[in-house]
Amino acid sequence: SGEQTSDRYTLAGIWRYRISSRIFARANMRVQYGTVNDDDRYSYKLDTTFNYGKPYKIYDFNALYNFILSQEKNSNELSFLENSLDLNLSTRKYKWGKIFAGYRFSYRNFKYSFNSPYKIESDIGDNSSTIEHKARLGSHVRGPWKASWSVELEARFMDASGNKLNSFESVWLGESQNAKKIRHYTASCNFRYPILKRGSIILSGSYTTGQTNSQDIRKYNYEGRFNYTFFRGLNFTAWWREEFRSKGWWNTSILRTNREFYTDTRTRDYEFDLYYTWRQMFFSLELTSTKLDEGYAVSETRRFNLKASRTF
Repeated sequence: SGEQTSDRYTLAGIWRYRISSRIFARANMRVQYGTVNDDDRYSYKLDTTFNYGKPYKIYDFNALYNFILSQEKNSNELSFLENSLDLNLSTRKYKWGKIFAGYRFSYRNFKYSFNSPYKIESDIGDNSSTIEHKARLGSHVRGPWKASWSVELEARFMDASGNKLNSFESVWLGESQNAKKIRHYTASCNFRYPILKRGSIILSGSYTTGQTNSQDIRKYNYEGRFNYTFFRGLNFTAWWREEFRSKGWWNTSILRTNREFYTDTRTRDYEFDLYYTWRQMFFSLELTSTKLDEGYAVSETRRFNLKASRTF
């Protein structure tokens, strides 16, 4: 008949505890159970964190450990486990800025299986484990006339094992789905300069090189943002961004695992916004444009929006 009946119950809680003057603990727990059309369903998630911080001379040290365990059972079965450790060291703030360094280690395990309603053996499933190391070094600098900029270097190493060529692991591997080995090196920078007391200019960019699955990759982007308030209630914002991704694993798809199908990709975005507020009235003028060049095809989208509203 197509009718569905369900009964679900949820139990959730948050626990915080100060172990010492420098160690803090937190735990989140959620349990859900019930039935759907007389089929049992349940899920749970445990998220715990231990945080330790200590100043030492001109440095600040912080360590963070995180443990996540979750499981869900309905028509499918899914379980996820993660252990991660973050270590961060930075100098105290001084006249011209500060220097910082960080290291992150994480281990993830993901299991997925499909339970067929037709009582047949299914070959759809996933069991993957990932070990990742990430190190970064950078500085925040304050310059004259309230200008500021930052520079950061990052190295990322990831090794994975198990059955990794299906769509389910994109839940937790993100843009690196299908990758079994990653060696990425990234340099990024950011610059901000105020304009009088009414606006600012922000410039930023990043460049990544290295290998994914022993294939060379390259990615870079740069963008600029301009904000200015002409007078009370009238604000203007302009934003522009360009990005390049080399062919290969940056454009990964679960449906295409052959490198020959990929092409270089270039994206350009810009946006202009004008906002005006007068008493209870609000007016906005927005112009956006996106251009995507995939080599074999070029597409461009432009939008113009004019809005007016009033609060009562």
